[in-house]
Amino acid sequence: MTADETLGRYFSRRPPFEDARDKKAEFPDAFSLQRLSQWCNEGQRNLIIVSGDKGVRLAAGELNSRFQTFQSLAALLDAASSEARLAEFVRGEVVARQDDIAEDIGGECVELGFYLRDQDGDVTEIEWMDVTMSKEIEIIEMSAESATVQVSSIVKFKATLAYGHVPDDERERSSIYFGRIKEDVIREAKVEATIQVSFQDVNPNAFAVGQVVITEPSGNVPVNSSMKERYRFK
Repeated sequence: MTADETLGRYFSRRPPFEDARDKKAEFPDAFSLQRLSQWCNEGQRNLIIVSGDKGVRLAAGELNSRFQTFQSLAALLDAASSEARLAEFVRGEVVARQDDIAEDIGGECVELGFYLRDQDGDVTEIEWMDVTMSKEIEIIEMSAESATVQVSSIVKFKATLAYGHVPDDERERSSIYFGRIKEDVIREAKVEATIQVSFQDVNPNAFAVGQVVITEPSGNVPVNSSMKERYRFK
């Protein structure tokens, strides 16, 4: 809100100048809100404003969506308590449904790109075997009826690998030095996933798990062959 906008609110009696009896006294509030709004936008910050002045709360709500207003400290504490209760419910329901979520994470993990890191060859097939989810559930965003949560997991998978020299002629094919290897190896990868959930109040029967997306790793997953394991010196 610029100085011109502040004056425009003053003459049109818009919040916080809606009280015609003492409009001039609201100028410090208007310019304070302007500066706070700029501070929030510059740092991508959210701000809680507690004020018994209805005009200040209305003006803050119109000025910046990063402002969250409360009439009193008691109202703020009540909201914080309610939000904490809802957050605890969301975390608990995610843990309660971890088997289904783990299956979704495993399925998404298979769709990632995989490459053979230590040999000249290919990863030809991936099959996930087990997913161990962390009990630490981070709530990234939450509203009254939905939330986005993030969870770390260890995914165990079986990778089918093909590597080694492909012979050019019959003589080379009969050489003892030729070896085209196809093998299955068991490996693990740490992944981060975001999970969309919806709910109604704290009713477990109305809780639903939506889209599951792997956010990390963001690129291809490296897989090592068993070559070093098989030829490790004892």
